[in-house]
Order: sequence, then C-alpha cells, then structure tokens
Amino acid sequence: MATQPLPAIRRALLLEILKQLKIARDLIDESLQGITSADAARRLARQRAEISRVLVVFQNAADQAMRDAAGEVWTGGIEIVGEQLGDVGLAPRISERMLVSIEQFMTHKIADVTRAAIAQINTALTQQLLGVRSMADTISDIQDILGGAPRSRAMTIAYTEIGRVYSAAQYETMLAKFARRPGLRKSWIHSGKAHPRPGHVLCAQETKANPIPVDQPFELVDIRTGAVEYARYPRDPNLSAGESINCGCMMVAVPEP
Repeated sequence: MATQPLPAIRRALLLEILKQLKIARDLIDESLQGITSADAARRLARQRAEISRVLVVFQNAADQAMRDAAGEVWTGGIEIVGEQLGDVGLAPRISERMLVSIEQFMTHKIADVTRAAIAQINTALTQQLLGVRSMADTISDIQDILGGAPRSRAMTIAYTEIGRVYSAAQYETMLAKFARRPGLRKSWIHSGKAHPRPGHVLCAQETKANPIPVDQPFELVDIRTGAVEYARYPRDPNLSAGESINCGCMMVAVPEP
C-alpha cells in the first residue's frame, strides 16, 4: 500500500516545534553562562538534556517526513511517543503529544494584534510549556508584546491557551487508550471558581454521575437560552469565546467498571 503524503500543515507544525525547541535550548545556554547557583545549573542542564532528547524525536520525524513524505510518521510516530508528563530526575519530562497540540493555540483570534505579535505570543507560550519560562514571566512577556496591556488580559491569554494545549494533549492520549480499551470514559470536572458558568457546573454534575465515552462530546447548555455547544474537552477550540476563555475546568478519565 502506498504511503500517504504528510499534509503541508503537519510539516509546518513539525518545523515550528523544531524552531521552538532550538529557541529553548539557546535560552538555557544563555542562562547557564551567567548562573552562579550549582543547584540551578544542574536543573538547567537536566532541562537542556530533556529538550535535546525531544529535539531528536522531532528532527527524526521531520527528516523522515521530508524524505519519504510518509503520513505514517505522524500517526505511527510522534503521536504515540510520550503519553503523559512525568519526571526525569528533577527536570520535568516534556510530552511530545503536548508539543503537537500547540496547533490548538487560538491566539490568531486576538483582536487588534499583528501577525508578528501573534508569533511572539505563541513563542512565549511554547517556551512556558517547555519549562524555560515561568508562568509569571510568560504573562509579563505577553504584556510587553501587547504594548503594555493590562496584566489581567495577558493572564487570560496565557492561562486559557496553555490550558487548551494541556486539555488537547490529554484528550489525544485518552483517545489512543480508548482505541485499546473501548470501555474508557471521561467526566468533566468544574474548576470551582466563585462565579462559574452554569452550563459547566451542570455538565460536571451529569458526567460525574454518568461518565461518557471518550469519543463522545460533552454537552454545555446555556441555561438562559437553551443553546447547546459541544466540546471534546475543556477549552476546545470549537467552543465559542464565552464557553472557553478563562475556563478553568478539567476532565478526567474514568476506567471501565
């Protein structure tokens, strides 16, 4: 059977991930030059080693995709490499699936922001996901990119988009497990914020009592209008802004009985 070409959008994503990994490695190298703490130096060295490991994974995938144009490099390769975040010594393990999920960033919908600024914001977000920048620093970076925007706006962008990537990666992991274990289900977990979206609370209550199959969407009901939106996971890009921005909800996998 002939292999299917890797779509251009996938090739572009591979190249973007490689670019971000190289930026992360360079930033760590700059930090190591001026660091005085031995503990911090060891932590950064471990983080650099982890970034280098993931860089090899994606470089091999990119090389194969460019050489063979094989779609299998996507479905059979990088998507099944690392399923969950874990620990490598004291350095966080980078999830390859999470990096693939940066394509779910919705920053292109931010109003009154140039394409160049969007690229800078995406880099800031990705460097946070790679563990190179703290969340506080990332929020400050976004403020600067937006020309001194209120910190609350930068926080909304950072928490929403990073949360979106984590949820997308979790969903893809759950789908892979669902293919092997069709009884696997999921529940929506409400964030517990002081002023919740009633539809999110209702979804959490209903799916806690009756978890749904992993491949079935959650139903989010606007109790004022009766309108229903469907989400594969919290902050799904398919949701309206009103149902996804600043959402702090999570989902959990529920093993078959």
